[in-house]
Amino acid sequence: MKKITLLFLVPFLFACGVTQPVVPAPVDVVEETPTNEVIDQTIFTGIVRMYKSPCNVLIELMDSGAKLYPVNLDEMFMVDGAVIEFKFGPTRAMQPEECGADSKPVAVRDVVRLKH
Repeated sequence: MKKITLLFLVPFLFACGVTQPVVPAPVDVVEETPTNEVIDQTIFTGIVRMYKSPCNVLIELMDSGAKLYPVNLDEMFMVDGAVIEFKFGPTRAMQPEECGADSKPVAVRDVVRLKH
């Protein structure tokens, strides 16, 4: 019985002493996603893109090209090519599957249309 107990304990004892070095990811691989606190205070500029699909509106950020699916964008801003300034935060709302994995659902606020 002692041999069976030792047989199971020995691998755990050896595993406790084994450590692997932590290698940080290269800087160009690390995604630079701002934290929620930063997003809440930052004003973003984007271009409204309208589509004829279940994913009828996306906002393309001008600085990074990232695509956002605004779940609460007012209809008066839903004009294809409109340039807007806005703040956004996370939302639990789902986006249609047709939007693709490259867009992120967000709740927008403080939206202002720019004259361009």
